[in-house]
Amino acid sequence: SEGPSESRSPSSEDESVNAAAGGSEKNFGTFSLELPEEWVVKSNVIYADDSESARIIAEAASVDPIPDTESPFLVYDQTYSDALTVSECRFGDHPAKRYHLQKEVSEGGLTGYQNSIVYCIEAGSDMIVITFYPMRGVGISGQREEFEKILESIQV
Repeated sequence: SEGPSESRSPSSEDESVNAAAGGSEKNFGTFSLELPEEWVVKSNVIYADDSESARIIAEAASVDPIPDTESPFLVYDQTYSDALTVSECRFGDHPAKRYHLQKEVSEGGLTGYQNSIVYCIEAGSDMIVITFYPMRGVGISGQREEFEKILESIQV
């Protein structure tokens, strides 16, 4: 049951981000995001388009109850203790943390690195966990910034 697509938060800053994205609101149950029009969501996985070989852009991995409201990110700090970088950030009005992970992968005799960025976004008594998979061979920071503009549109 999706709400009317014209409902928006009163903040004009949000509207400019949403308008710039030229997207549509996609509902993930507990929360919704404004995604670019061509992106497709199937079973909480966000794809670049609806082709069979579409690149996976991100995954709404889970919505977890927060066990310790005093240190809501503690369990994630432990889970992702091997992260290259950990950054505190905010999306919408929600405190969040970003964990940049990198693992070595071998494909066809070539060894490279696969990056993923896990976002933990505090939403009341729940933690929304979204994993972003930047495209390989393209600068990660630019892709991350574009994806974070989308996270700014989060509605809980």
